[in-house]
Parts: sequence; C-alpha cells; structure tokens
Amino acid sequence: MTRTLAFVALVLLAALPARAEDPFRDGEKAFQKAREMLQQKYVDDKVTDDKLWRAATAGLLHGVGSGKWDKLLSPSELQALQADLVGEVVGLGLHISGDPDAGIVNVDFVVPGSGAERAGMQVGDKILKIDGKALKGVSEDEAARSMRGKAGTSVTLTILRDTAIITRTIKRAAFNIDPVVTMTLPGGAALLQVRMFTGKTPGLMKPALEKLKRSGMKALVVDLRGNEGGSYDSMLECAGMLVPKGSVVVTEVHRGGKVDDKRTTTEPVVSVPMAVLVDGHTASGAEILAGALKQAGARVVGKRTLGKWNAQWLEELDNGWAIKFTIIVFRAPWGASLDGKGLDPDVEVEETPSEFAKAAAIRVGEQRLAADPQLRVAVTLLKLAPSR
Repeated sequence: MTRTLAFVALVLLAALPARAEDPFRDGEKAFQKAREMLQQKYVDDKVTDDKLWRAATAGLLHGVGSGKWDKLLSPSELQALQADLVGEVVGLGLHISGDPDAGIVNVDFVVPGSGAERAGMQVGDKILKIDGKALKGVSEDEAARSMRGKAGTSVTLTILRDTAIITRTIKRAAFNIDPVVTMTLPGGAALLQVRMFTGKTPGLMKPALEKLKRSGMKALVVDLRGNEGGSYDSMLECAGMLVPKGSVVVTEVHRGGKVDDKRTTTEPVVSVPMAVLVDGHTASGAEILAGALKQAGARVVGKRTLGKWNAQWLEELDNGWAIKFTIIVFRAPWGASLDGKGLDPDVEVEETPSEFAKAAAIRVGEQRLAADPQLRVAVTLLKLAPSR
C-alpha cells in the first residue's frame, strides 16, 4: 500500500514544477543523501560517480539563472569553441540550420575549398542521418558537433537532394573561414559582410574599408546575417571603425547591477550613410554592432535577431572540462533591454537561408543585388538603387 501511494504521489508531483523560491534547507546533506540513494537503488545499476558528478556540475549551471547559455563543456566542445574564436575549424565545411522535430538538417552554405565542397555537397541539401544516426530530436548544435572531430577522420552523411536519397563520406579537415568579405555594388554602394568576430577580424576589416573608401564608395551596407558573434573585444574594435568616436556601442550590466558604457575611442575608418542586414542567426556581438550602427543612424533591414544580449566567462576545470557562465547582460545604446527579445529591423524583408546562401556565392555586384532581396531593399533605402 505504501509503495502504491508513493507511486501515485510521484505521478502527481511530476506535473508540478519545483518552485525556485521554496528554500532548500540543509542542501549539502540532502544532496549527499540523494546521491547515495541513486547509487544504491536506481534501476540502472551502472550509474557511476563520473556520471553523477558530471550531472551535478551541469545542474549547477542550469540552476543559477539563464540556463540556455550557461553550460558544462566537454574537452572536445571546449576545443571547438576555442577554434571558432580564432577562426580555425576542423570539420566538413558546412553551415547548417536544424529542424529537430522533422529530423532534418538543412545545408545553408558550403565553405569554399572545404571537404564538403570537394564531396559535392550543395546548398539546399537536407541531411537525414549522420554516420547512420537519424536526426529526430537532435539539436542544431548537436548535429554540428557530430560533424567536427579529429582531422583525417571521416563522416558519412545521408542526404535528401530533391527526391533522391544519396550518401556522401567526407573527410574532416582544418579550414579557415574568411570573416570579412567586400564587394562594390552598382550606384556607388558597397557591401561589407562580416561573418564572425575572431582575433583576425579587425585586422582584415580595416584595410577592406580603406580600399572601399579609395574606390569612391558613397554608402555602405554592413551585412551581419548569419554572424553568431565570437570575440567581444574584436567586435568593439570593429565598431570603432564604423561609428563616430565617443559613441556608446553598448551598456554592460554587471553583477550587482553595476553598469558600464562601452564607447568607441578611435575615429571611424569610413563616414558614409549605412544600412545593416540582420536575420534570426545574427547573435551576440553581431546584434550589439547592429544596435550601435542603428543608434548612429543606419537603417536595419531583414529579420529580428536572435536575442543573445549577454556574455559568458569560460573557466577551464582541472579535469579538462570547462564551465561557461553568464557574467554580463547588455543593453542597447538607447537603454533598451533586448536579451531574449532581439533587435527588430526597421524594415522587415523575408529571405530564406537557402536564398541568402545562393546569393552570397555571387561575386558580381549587379547579379548579387538582383538575387538578394534584403540587400536590394537596403541599397534602396540608401537611395543608391541602380536605375532600371
């Protein structure tokens, strides 16, 4: 009878989430008791100390607050993150977007010169399996991690292309992603695409802007679509090249509510009318830069940004793992709190990731403008659209 009542109580309680404000008294003692019970009585008798300590550490990060960005990183995840920050990646060379419910990963971009390009991967391919594993319920991050690994090892992808199911075995290799791409456009406009903020981005961006300036550029479209951020310090340095000296780029909100305005300290490299392109993958430092440009008078075109207006501290642990946890929340220069909300464009324009990827591969300005509706609207807003 007691077991039956206990089972019923647990079923009922399972529907009620724990209230964060309920005090957890004698927490250390309660934790040790729970750990002992799991080791002694849990249905899986192979629960190890390693698994419990890992879960406990991950639980600490999940329980402190935002949860979504605070994570325990394995050694391989830490290595991948560090590689991203310097712009050097070992993988296949695919930019993807996931649909865990449908069990599909979409190929949005194929990095030139990568193993994926050599294997014939195409924008629009739909990945159904990775090394024979179906992707139902697999997040975009998990799928991306599965494609990374040690250089020289291979991954087999099962792909839906149009109506055909095909497979491609691709060797992982190191490749660099060029974080800065420029292009001149008809009518005196220019395009500056910033794909990510790495330690290399400012050093590449400055000469690129100077070259555009010498070419007689009259207006600039800053393309931050697909830019998921990266190095915060690199982003601040890049902002100084685009907005007036002394401008507030972002306001940092620290522990205890302390605020700090981050201002540019250098004269901008260019001072021309600007527009900014953003989408749902524009995140973190890229959102911040878009906000700073908006405050400086640029028009924002595209779709609402991701809404990651916060920064994490990365601390390596003694066992090779690492913890990543939030230490700053950001506010836009005009005081708005956009964390979890994102930056809304001034002009919303639809464009699918596949359409953007196909347009981004075009290197002729007039053709690029014709294939990219968001870019076309941005140039129109700058009153530099080519006459028809």
